[in-house]
Amino acid sequence: MRSVTTQLTWALATVSALCFAWPLQASVEHKKNLFMIDHACERRDHQQLVDDRHHCVASKDLDALVDLVIAYFSNQPKESASTAALAKQKMVIFDIDETVLVRTNQDHTTLWSHCDFVALPPIMRLYKHLLAQGYKIAFVTWRKELPGSRDKTLYHLNTNGFQAFEALYLRPKDWKKSCAEWKEHARGLLAKDFDIVATLDDKLSNLGGLHTGACLVWVCERAHRPVMQRCVRFPKNVTTRGKRLC
Repeated sequence: MRSVTTQLTWALATVSALCFAWPLQASVEHKKNLFMIDHACERRDHQQLVDDRHHCVASKDLDALVDLVIAYFSNQPKESASTAALAKQKMVIFDIDETVLVRTNQDHTTLWSHCDFVALPPIMRLYKHLLAQGYKIAFVTWRKELPGSRDKTLYHLNTNGFQAFEALYLRPKDWKKSCAEWKEHARGLLAKDFDIVATLDDKLSNLGGLHTGACLVWVCERAHRPVMQRCVRFPKNVTTRGKRLC
């Protein structure tokens, strides 16, 4: 019989392995293209990305990453008019916070509804490219559906140039499961009417599960820093070294 210590060690190792592998193990039917900033490949907990189910495409910064994603979409085969008429419209799903919009200050203790936001210029460039190519857009966010939160979110999107989209999904106030599970659920609802071809998010775990499409774009937090330094003029007495900018 195994000792109590041995059993406990085995159980902890099993749980750790499951947690480590979970984000990318859910029902991958085709090889997916994961676009990411190359510094993320250096992190030990993301080495599982480079496997036979995911083609890891890395770049040096967010602008270069968007260039790669735009090239990916530009190289997709065009459907004939007859085929397109019968098929579902193709859709790309965007997260909001730290993916398309970032806070203009460093205060993460303040509720998002009381903060100002700016768009990440490279992501805006991708958004406009996708619209011009005929893709439909939806936003799926972890922001909670409370009185006024939808109007505030629409204000944040619209004032930053994100005005054309098919749907905005906010987390139901009674949702008890994880963020990743909520986003998979919302994608499932959208997949009834659209052909989801890509998903963008700042959290790797949110790119797992079903209905993500073949193109996964991981907008890493560190990728925001050079963009934020260009977008936001900080006072000279405010240091940004070692602090989050979004």
